[in-house]
Amino acid sequence: AEENETPRSIGQRMRIDAAEIVRGNTARHPQLRESSRLRKGTRLKIAGFDVAEENFIAYSHWLFPDDSAESSEPSYMMARRLDRGGTDSKEMPVHRALSGRILSDLSSFPVPQKIESPPPPPP
Repeated sequence: AEENETPRSIGQRMRIDAAEIVRGNTARHPQLRESSRLRKGTRLKIAGFDVAEENFIAYSHWLFPDDSAESSEPSYMMARRLDRGGTDSKEMPVHRALSGRILSDLSSFPVPQKIESPPPPPP
């Protein structure tokens, strides 16, 4: 959260019911209300309210082998809605956006050509 942000303002920005945010975060913040002013950096669950608190781990797309999930920052890129900048693109279900055509005959698939490296410079 940003300084003085409220669950209500977060709900409006993220298009989530503020009451649901409050209910989903009572284990972490028992005194939380829709109008509670939050300190900068306060973490609230905005999804996965049905997941038990002890089983909830924020998504992080990069960890080193010796890192723990608890010590890493969540991936905000995966959590925030992207601003498409006024393009003409239409919303569609995720499964349609990720699906692609399966080629049964790979002979029509273009094969990259080998690019020759330039000769090394003279000494």
